[in-house]
This record gives sequence, structure tokens and C-alpha cells, in this order.
Amino acid sequence: MTAARTPEGNLIPDPVFAGWDEERSPWAQEIEHRGEIKGRIRVTQEFLQRALEHRLKQELPGDLIARIQAQSDLATLDRWFDGAFDVRALAEARALLISL
Repeated sequence: MTAARTPEGNLIPDPVFAGWDEERSPWAQEIEHRGEIKGRIRVTQEFLQRALEHRLKQELPGDLIARIQAQSDLATLDRWFDGAFDVRALAEARALLISL
């Protein structure tokens, strides 16, 4: 809890912040959670692109890279990543990345 000090140096708790842990406030926890999700999305996008390129033994065309980078739904990215292991041709990769 945040507190003020009297001229004598005594702490006076500020009731406005009662129940808040300064280091782990609900607001800070929410921001941290959002950052974790964004990080997971970014990593999954990168791994999906790498998995497809490895399976196809070639770099992905720009439109497929853009499609991967535009997707921000983790469930869809996870499904695409799982499907990447079955892809054997560029046409199959395109079909996979169109599926929702």
C-alpha cells in the first residue's frame, strides 16, 4: 500500500490504494498478461513459418508470410502449426493457411 510520511517520519497509509500491491497491481498484471499473449503469438507465427519452410525446403512466398503475420488468434495459429507437419507442397500450405 502506498503511504505518506508525516514530518516526524511516521507512515500514514493512503486508503485510496488499499488492497493494491504496488508491485503486482491488477492493472500491472493485465498489462503483463497482454504482453505474454502478444509474445506467444509472435513466437507461434515465427515457428509456423519456420516449420512450413522446413517442410517445403524453400522460403514461403510473401503473401503466405503476410497471412501468418496477420493472424493473431492463438487457437488458429496452433491449428496451423499442427497442420504444418503434414504439408508436402506449397498448394497444401496455401490451403492450410486459408482454413480457419
